[in-house]
Amino acid sequence: MISKEEIKKVAEPKIKEQGGFFVDVKVNTANVITVFFDRMEGVQVEHCLIISKYIEEYFDREVEDYELTVFSFPFFFYASQYYSLI
Repeated sequence: MISKEEIKKVAEPKIKEQGGFFVDVKVNTANVITVFFDRMEGVQVEHCLIISKYIEEYFDREVEDYELTVFSFPFFFYASQYYSLI
């Protein structure tokens, strides 16, 4: 299983390069990885794609299978609040 520390070590510099800041990373026992970040100027889909592709280049799926999602923290937070009210 890929550790949270490994993901953060890889993701954080790329997030900073995109003008953002690392918020959190979650990794479950099924190797489902969720990376949360934000930018003061707002996050575009392109930022998520750039970070996701960068992480995928670093970790070889032939060695370890995983699922990766990169989220803007406020989007995930507000969306989860909305769906919890429905």
